[in-house]
Amino acid sequence: MELFWEPQTITKIIDEKYGDGRSEMSSWQQGFLCGLIKEYDPKKIVEIGVSAGGTTAVVLNALSMLCSDAHMYSVDYNENYYLDRSKKTGFIAEWASEYLKKADTNSRWKHELLTGGGICNFLDKIGNKIDFLILDTVHSCPGEILDFLVCLPYLTDDAVVVMHDIAMQFTSYRNAYATQLLLDTVSAKKIVLRDENDEYHGYPNIGAFQICDDTLRYIDNVFSALNISWNYIPSELELYRDELSKNYDEKLMDIFECAVINNTESLNKYVDKKDNELIEIAKLVHLIAGRNIYIYGNGNVGKRLHVILEKAGINILGHIVSTIEKPEDSVICIDDVILNKDDVVVVGVGSNLKPIIEEQLKIRGIEEYISV
Repeated sequence: MELFWEPQTITKIIDEKYGDGRSEMSSWQQGFLCGLIKEYDPKKIVEIGVSAGGTTAVVLNALSMLCSDAHMYSVDYNENYYLDRSKKTGFIAEWASEYLKKADTNSRWKHELLTGGGICNFLDKIGNKIDFLILDTVHSCPGEILDFLVCLPYLTDDAVVVMHDIAMQFTSYRNAYATQLLLDTVSAKKIVLRDENDEYHGYPNIGAFQICDDTLRYIDNVFSALNISWNYIPSELELYRDELSKNYDEKLMDIFECAVINNTESLNKYVDKKDNELIEIAKLVHLIAGRNIYIYGNGNVGKRLHVILEKAGINILGHIVSTIEKPEDSVICIDDVILNKDDVVVVGVGSNLKPIIEEQLKIRGIEEYISV
């Protein structure tokens, strides 16, 4: 497959009108997406995740250049653009649609923007024979996995599914692996090209697959992926459940229901734990306010604690460790510590090490310490 670059010419016009192209895909990624459209010539395109609509504008320009008669539906849960609530979701897509239609009055493609709900709200309207699906939504589980499962019964037997941000988990968004997980678990013809221009050492941030006979035959693998920890519970969970139950058997629905129950319980525990952590940190800040602090521990826990306390305005003198293998600024061996009357030690280590560290402090006559 060859990349199709020419449709990106519209981004220059968008730049002049709005300040930037507002696409959240790189030039290479847009070239990949448009290359797929040129290669497979789809007739019904569904895009889930619109944002401002910069990528939609490029796709519509590709349809114009290819003299396509495709019908494109762009779906987004949000009615307003998530980065600027004063603007509507897809405002660039709406402008581009009008602009391109005026530029070529003979164009045959159609575009509809559907916002204010997830894909389950619009499947009846869109109907069957979707032959090109673009997934670009929340990226964390269950995200695009659920969207694909509810869309699959509406796809043609050879539909192409495109997923953006398959490398997003390599950024600070460590939980953003839903699209990569879908790509890994689905049985299909995978379309993944090397991107030398990207920051992930050639691994692309966009990929695709084409539906085949094995996709539905082994769809239990995709359902099983729902057992990977979720980052949220969908607000429209009941709509997903209703849509899935119409098209999948009891065995697959049982996998879904188990995933829902387990992830709901897990997320509730996680929220409770985080709430308790915040309460403990608030208590700690209150106790040590106005005092000089040494943090015992220079590992992950100690460094994380340093960042939190520093943001709270606490004066941190340095980190204490039991032994120093390699000299490091502001890191002091326990044997070399001299505490003044206003100094206090905060123990910032894993729970398994706390008793050992507390014993070390007591042996050295250090009573002014707090364990967190």
